[in-house]
Amino acid sequence: MLPIYEATAKGVSAFINNKEQYVLLKMEGEVSDQEYKEAFEMLLDKEKTQGYNRLLLSQENLNQVSASARAWLLMKFMPAAQKHFGTNFKVAIVRSLSPLQKLTSKLLLGSLMQINSKFQIQYFDDRIQAKEWLIK
Repeated sequence: MLPIYEATAKGVSAFINNKEQYVLLKMEGEVSDQEYKEAFEMLLDKEKTQGYNRLLLSQENLNQVSASARAWLLMKFMPAAQKHFGTNFKVAIVRSLSPLQKLTSKLLLGSLMQINSKFQIQYFDDRIQAKEWLIK
């Protein structure tokens, strides 16, 4: 795994898996709005992500993301991702262990699918299952 991003507070980090051709984005603990936005914006940088269109988003140790950061994801990132990826974007999300984060993730997925039902987005409780689905 090749590291491509690490937030100052180290709550967010990203890696490239060249062998299986996907980006791993890990979010842990309390993630600030700035870190959240930087991490997702980095996905649109072809030089950093090598143009990969598959994302393994690991949130199993995530405690907190603000409602405003999630709103930004829906209102700003998703339209940009649609322009960048077209319909060719596959995301496997490993759910947070936090019951509150699980609930907000479920609501967020519903909203994401209303915005762009052409992306393949799936939630998992296990990182191994998520990776297997992502690379097949």
